[in-house]
Amino acid sequence: MEKVNVRVRKLRRRKSGRVVISKYYHLFCSVKGHGQGQFSLNAKELQPAEKLKNDFIREKERELSGIIAPRVLRDAASRLLTDHLTEFLAYMKGLNRSASHISHVGTRVRNLIADCGWHYLSVVTAKSFELWRQNKSGKLSIKTRNEYRASMFSMLAWLEENEELAANPFKRVKKTDGRGLETLKRRAATQAEMEGLLSKAGDYAVAYLAAVTTGLRRGDLSKQEWGDLHLDAAQPFALVRAATTKTRTPAKVYLGRQLVAELKKLRAPGMPTNRLVLAGRMPTMNQMREHLSAAGVAFKDDQGRRLDFHALRGTYDTNLAIAGVSDAVRMKLMRHKSPRLALETYTDSEKVPVAASLAKLPEFGFGANGTEHTGKDTGILVQGGQSVSMPVTTASVLKDEKNPVFIGKSHGLSPFVTFGHEKSNGGEGGIRTPGTV
Repeated sequence: MEKVNVRVRKLRRRKSGRVVISKYYHLFCSVKGHGQGQFSLNAKELQPAEKLKNDFIREKERELSGIIAPRVLRDAASRLLTDHLTEFLAYMKGLNRSASHISHVGTRVRNLIADCGWHYLSVVTAKSFELWRQNKSGKLSIKTRNEYRASMFSMLAWLEENEELAANPFKRVKKTDGRGLETLKRRAATQAEMEGLLSKAGDYAVAYLAAVTTGLRRGDLSKQEWGDLHLDAAQPFALVRAATTKTRTPAKVYLGRQLVAELKKLRAPGMPTNRLVLAGRMPTMNQMREHLSAAGVAFKDDQGRRLDFHALRGTYDTNLAIAGVSDAVRMKLMRHKSPRLALETYTDSEKVPVAASLAKLPEFGFGANGTEHTGKDTGILVQGGQSVSMPVTTASVLKDEKNPVFIGKSHGLSPFVTFGHEKSNGGEGGIRTPGTV
């Protein structure tokens, strides 16, 4: 065991040319390999200061020998868990986390404290959480239960990092595997469904059109100001400010020709640049249900998949996939860091023409009639791939024949970006995506 070096003395400092001695004795300590420190003993006399020094040495030696835990751990263990939560939420606020995220974390941890009876750190165990998770399996979704785990894990990790917790017990708690068991599933809209929705949406149509042609989230769209839009540029675009995005990163989003035309109709001369673009035009969930019902579109299909506002973002990504846009460009347009999100989470695989891709494979002269076929013949034998899709040039919803809602047609769902095997960098009426994106 390392030797504990301790001494006590009063602090001395010079003030206005005179040496000033502090009222109280201070303790100075150092242990090889454990650093050094000092603190006030709040003792004016040497005798009580020496007693406090001896008590400190005995305590430190017991800590170093492993008989007792360090004082910082013991102090943390004696405090209520709700007090630690209050400090953790203040720490998150200092990191500039969003108010909604801080609120959700606080609510989940408080619920766990109440349900599991965790009043102090010493009673927080992995087993007690796992029992709670099992009891909640029929009441909370897998995603929600994993969010509870993540919230508690983050607070315990913060305590461990600050040396107020010896080890995070939640390191042994694994996430629940929810693949294939999602309670909330979404689907991409078809061209006919989108045209029907836009035709019945009235003033809200521009919000749906913006979501399905840019992939912006509801929160991003609702906070767009007129100063963020550059509709008269050679390639119109919108700047998404970092303060308004989910990922806190700015983005430059190119706008399609039809959306630009509709936005220009809303822009009045002398419009303040800080006014919200879609003020009074962002539909609520209930309003979107009404619009879908009026258009004869089911909110949920036979498989229980929803067509809500966020599903329009998935529709955008699905249409990019159908259009043959490369994975790298799709990630850029969707503003994803992980290719898994663009390729799996937001893509409706049922609407991607996988079967039609077989038409592009060569045949090997083993036909029933003994004739040989080539890869060139295959494109004729099987139709329905992207190379033979017909462009859609009408849109009954917004009465603008030159500004189609969707460009291209493939299995009832057409892409917004006319990227294909024959044509690139946007087509007539499509979203223009520069090659540098």
